[in-house]
Amino acid sequence: MHFTYDGDRLVATTPAFLGIAMALQKTEPGRVGLRVLADREDLGRRLVDSLSREHVERARLDTSPDESRIGSRDERAKARSSGIAGAELPGEQLALLTRLVQEYTRDLDRPIAEAHERLIDPKRARFAFSGEAKPGAELYYRVVGPEFTIEFHRHNNHVHSLWRRNDDFGRSG
Repeated sequence: MHFTYDGDRLVATTPAFLGIAMALQKTEPGRVGLRVLADREDLGRRLVDSLSREHVERARLDTSPDESRIGSRDERAKARSSGIAGAELPGEQLALLTRLVQEYTRDLDRPIAEAHERLIDPKRARFAFSGEAKPGAELYYRVVGPEFTIEFHRHNNHVHSLWRRNDDFGRSG
């Protein structure tokens, strides 16, 4: 998690990266079966699984999950044109996309999360994925809008998630 202040005024809360090497606890007594970041994974899988064949073709990336991640600002700009637009999704799928975005903003205190959510319109975002919806399978997804970027990657038993705003570290642009 990252927080940038200008004096006593909070100006940025991104980038926010969460990850764990043991997404599914298998051996620690009292925690066997615990899944870390499970809601992010499950909502992403539900959204992928709910897509029509046509939407899958438009949303599926032609790279493997390991090759799909976004790095530079240029890659983020290019990602804004890949995948399927939230505005093209039927109501139930748009609701899933909205819940998925909220899953990332709601790591913050409620007033900060609500301020972020007022600026984010899932209809203007694009959803893209690589991998499979099947539980336990490798999956990468991203949601990219004019104001933000979300990425999630599950590989073996490792999970990483990233939420970025265009004002990372309090910068504009």
